[in-house]
Amino acid sequence: MNSYDEIRIHLSDHNHYKRLKFPIKCELAKCGVESSTIFNFMRHLKTHKIFPEADQIEQDDNYEVDNEEVTMEVEGGVQNEIGDVHSEPISEPRSLNIEESLNRMQAALSHSIMSMVLTVRAKKNVPYTVSLEIVNSFESFMSAMITDVISILNNHLRPITDINSVSPTISAIVDRLETSCKIFEPFKSEHKLSKLYESHPAFIAPKTVPIGQRLVHSLTANGPIAKVLNNVAQFVPISETIKSKLKNQRYLEMVLENQNLEGTEGVYTRYQDGTRHKQHPLVPSEKVIVIPIQLYADGLGTTNPLSGVASEHNCTNFYFVDLSLPPKYHASLSNINFVSCCKSIDIKEISGQEAMMRVIVDDLIDLETKGFEIDIPGRGLCKVFVTLAQFTADNLAINQTFGLIESFAHDFCCALCYCTKNEMQSRFHEKCFRARTAALHSLDIAELNANPNLNHVRGVKYDCLLNLLLYFHVMENWVNDIMHTFLEGILPYVFGLIIETLIAEGRLTVDELNDSMSKVMSQLEVDKKNKPNDISFQGGKISFKLSSAKMWLWSRYLPVSICDKIPTFSLS
Repeated sequence: MNSYDEIRIHLSDHNHYKRLKFPIKCELAKCGVESSTIFNFMRHLKTHKIFPEADQIEQDDNYEVDNEEVTMEVEGGVQNEIGDVHSEPISEPRSLNIEESLNRMQAALSHSIMSMVLTVRAKKNVPYTVSLEIVNSFESFMSAMITDVISILNNHLRPITDINSVSPTISAIVDRLETSCKIFEPFKSEHKLSKLYESHPAFIAPKTVPIGQRLVHSLTANGPIAKVLNNVAQFVPISETIKSKLKNQRYLEMVLENQNLEGTEGVYTRYQDGTRHKQHPLVPSEKVIVIPIQLYADGLGTTNPLSGVASEHNCTNFYFVDLSLPPKYHASLSNINFVSCCKSIDIKEISGQEAMMRVIVDDLIDLETKGFEIDIPGRGLCKVFVTLAQFTADNLAINQTFGLIESFAHDFCCALCYCTKNEMQSRFHEKCFRARTAALHSLDIAELNANPNLNHVRGVKYDCLLNLLLYFHVMENWVNDIMHTFLEGILPYVFGLIIETLIAEGRLTVDELNDSMSKVMSQLEVDKKNKPNDISFQGGKISFKLSSAKMWLWSRYLPVSICDKIPTFSLS
């Protein structure tokens, strides 16, 4: 970095994405000074004078001289002066410094506007158009302020200064200020914002992938008509995302640091601690980098209060997480990378599902067999391989992706074992169920292919394209989405039974529970934003309408809320 402005912008970037920890500690010359804000840190950093030219500009701008010798660069050499630094005309390098300062100011302002737009758009309850309105208001404010500054420069400074020495400088400043508001132009419409995003060096343009067709019926003034619509998915290649991220020096350092990091024996803290990774055929080395990833699929609902068929526009999204990074970054937004998106109804048919998975699988096959090369300082050309380690989603998305039946009211609906409805009600230990394996899955597929009239064989409808990968098989994927299964499945069911029992015994009412929980939540400082809604009791059943984060908070504080309602008893 070549200036204080670049450091400040860099720190602001990290702070925007919640990657900056406060206080900021200065490590220059083992200084150790800690700053609670970026502004304080930058003010302290200037005391180290790491950019002499910028420090000289700042000193020149202050014009503070107490009979000390001041050295200035002027046309014709270095001149020593005592006292009045205005005694000689300001030279050409001086005007260049002003030009650089104005450029940096505009770059910093443009960066601040972009950060504001992205911050506002990240708020899920704020409409997108609000950011455009804020930009327009800020532009009006800046225009008024710049007009006042220009008026001051023209009407007050010129008459009281040596016009021959400062007039060119003032004219240059006035000209630049008059054009300063042009920096708002790229932010004033959706189209311009889209173009601005595309100009970013890390931007990767999504590819449109055809995944089939569907017939849509509609009613017009001339009567009902039917038309054929092309189903498409948007796809961002995993290879392009990985290549883009590896250009970030800090990201590359973390990947390299964790390639051969040994964990504690018997302690499982990350994917690399398991035998599946340790026995993987792709082994990292000085010239080989292996990046395991986790694919994730989830549905995205749309909201339209004027329509009763909003589910028709639901989307299915695929993301991936880089498992080679330390575990603390696995849930970071900067490590959740978009892969593909399409309408959910477009992949309900097997043909649509396979068309979308085909582009993902082809990309992964190239990454795990061919890889790509990058030049790393100190190492030279290194080969990078990316391999699919895990796939996770809710139960419906896993069954749909893996080619299993999607009805959970029938036998063989589990993606992990061959359990039946009766066995699920009567068996409670893992050893009582027969696990699915790659070999048994192949037998099911063979039987299914031999009998085309069968809808499924022991829950298997078709062979998933992910099985074409060298180092992954859907029946050897034992990762479960704990958010959907535990927080949105098991906890509401179990706690619902507990609360219903307490209500039936007359120990508690729903109003008492909600009031007690509200009192507990009012004392919280942490997790305030996840304060749960009141639960309802209708038809003898408890109804939870809580997100996973709110359910997790509610379950943790339930014992504190109702402890006085539960009598002490002995398990014996």
